[in-house]
Amino acid sequence: IAERILSGDTFENIPGLMINIDSKTHFSPREITTDIDTLPLYTYKGVNANLLEWNRNPTLERLAALDTTRGGCLKNCNYCLESSELGNLGRKKSIHKSPKRMVEQLQSFIAEGKTWITLEDQLFTHGEKIIIDFIEEMHRQNIKLGHFGIFLEPCCYSKETYKVLEEIPADEIVLSY
Repeated sequence: IAERILSGDTFENIPGLMINIDSKTHFSPREITTDIDTLPLYTYKGVNANLLEWNRNPTLERLAALDTTRGGCLKNCNYCLESSELGNLGRKKSIHKSPKRMVEQLQSFIAEGKTWITLEDQLFTHGEKIIIDFIEEMHRQNIKLGHFGIFLEPCCYSKETYKVLEEIPADEIVLSY
């Protein structure tokens, strides 16, 4: 969209964009992939901190959000934007990235100076194995974070998995319920 604005071109035929032209709605479907490990790593390099309030608090410049899942949440709570009814955006079910790909994203963040990471999506709904495998991969790849926050629901994991969460390689671990 930004490139089209800069070039003065129209917004027609941009995948996933719905626009109104002459009182008619135009939509160009986007390609939906179920192998989300093939999606590019995302970056904060283009975010201009001077345009945000971040430059007043240097800690905020170290923050990044780890995106692990796509599609509607398996829990389908009626109040949540990630419910199957609202959040699937073309995918038939919720899918997650592999632990290896999640760690590659962390490595990319660390290279950008982002060491305070939050995982605020619905990975916890995919069971205990995925989070355990993710933490083990963090250890294998010698990831070290300043802060790691993770969203989950109370009682979604066993006592054993909560013990594994204590081993997240970060100076500070925050569980958000």
